[in-house]
Amino acid sequence: MTTRAPLREKVHLPKAEYINADDSSPDVVGDHRLNFSRFFGLMRRKFTRRLQRRTHSRKSNGASMAVIRNEEAEWFELEPGIDVKVLSHETVGATALHSGMATFGPGAGLACHTHDCEESVTILAGEAFLDVDGRRMRLTPFDTSIVQADVPHRYSNASSESPMKMFWVYASPDAARTIVDAELCAIGGD
Repeated sequence: MTTRAPLREKVHLPKAEYINADDSSPDVVGDHRLNFSRFFGLMRRKFTRRLQRRTHSRKSNGASMAVIRNEEAEWFELEPGIDVKVLSHETVGATALHSGMATFGPGAGLACHTHDCEESVTILAGEAFLDVDGRRMRLTPFDTSIVQADVPHRYSNASSESPMKMFWVYASPDAARTIVDAELCAIGGD
């Protein structure tokens, strides 16, 4: 049985400084605190039109760029023992990606899930297990995995003593995560 995971808890979207080719002073946009379960609908209704106007005017003038300050983004708990920080998303001007960081406590792991787009994960600290296609792979710092859309997978911390940190990127500004049957991520004879 496939169920769409509730996007829960609170997420803090960081401010983004847009650097314009014709103006050295940045504009600051964002800083919205939302209930994550209503996140995508609210973003589309409340902020998309304003952002499209701002982004369009910058692109018509040449280049545009957003700078997301790490200290402006807040951590939230995605699942027990797993904290996530969203860095880039459509609300700060991303048009083709969504990225952030995650910290997994000792022994913590995600539920088996899929995404509606390609995902890339780079391990920053510690070691991780990636369960996909009936196999378990150990990832060490700076190893990078790429999982195609709709492929069941899960990441977990390989250590029972220390945290693991990762940087993730989705190939969509509004990627969805769908929890699927754990058997789809089973390892060999598990």
